[in-house]
Amino acid sequence: TLPEDADVEAAVEALLGDPVVEYAEPDYLRHPTGNPLDWSLAPDAVELTASGGTVPRDVAQGNVIGDPPARLLSLPSSGSDPLYAQQWHLGAANVPAAWQWLQDNGYEPGGSRDVVVAVIDTGVSPHPRLPAVVPGGDYVATGDGTRDCDAHGTLVAAMIAAATDSAGPGGVAPDATVIGIRQSSAKFAPTADRSRTGVGDVDTLAKAVRTAADLGASVINISAVACVPASSVLDDRALGAALAYAVDVKNAVVVAAAGNTGGPGQCPAQQPDVTWDTATVAVSPAWYDDYV
Repeated sequence: TLPEDADVEAAVEALLGDPVVEYAEPDYLRHPTGNPLDWSLAPDAVELTASGGTVPRDVAQGNVIGDPPARLLSLPSSGSDPLYAQQWHLGAANVPAAWQWLQDNGYEPGGSRDVVVAVIDTGVSPHPRLPAVVPGGDYVATGDGTRDCDAHGTLVAAMIAAATDSAGPGGVAPDATVIGIRQSSAKFAPTADRSRTGVGDVDTLAKAVRTAADLGASVINISAVACVPASSVLDDRALGAALAYAVDVKNAVVVAAAGNTGGPGQCPAQQPDVTWDTATVAVSPAWYDDYV
């Protein structure tokens, strides 16, 4: 462990110059990407329906997104969900159109228990509206992935697969099975340095991705990021190899966060009209765009 005032990049360069060192990389802490239900993260405009149309964010905050398309009234999280109108993210992601395509092509719009989604996050706590959560492992403590002290992973899982009832909104695929994997937490500290807050790094994220793939997840959700200046050393080859294994070998779909900007602990904003050549911030694992 380097002292807090150490120059990380200089230390890495020095190690790489040692002929007995095969490779060296900073062990960046991974941060969850914020409260997914925080209205401050909502876009300035929200999709009304699959056919188009938007409303300003201040209208969305007043819980008026509009009625779901008439043909979708029997689909999950629409007519059966009394809080459908509060969920700006469904329209923004064009989810109603996806439900409609699934229904038109003979699939269950709400998924099925055979559809397995791994949530690599702060864990997923059991809940009556998450009836199909199975343990996937714990890289923070000695649990099995079904304890969430931060609440972030459980909220993410709810957006994916919560069952609909009068107490709250439903998820995108309420009939899917969720694998809970705790890979990071802001509520723990390393035993070797209790002055630090938060655990979860490149190594444990790579292991979690590999575990999710081996457990048969068809979708792997990663709502955690490491954001560094594009000019910095970010050697996360282990994570890249795990993503390649999940996608190319296990045929999984990996969904990764791009990182939030603004506020403490968030990613610096990219400059406008950014390209690969002009990017100022690197975000892992999102920069593995062939796999996520």
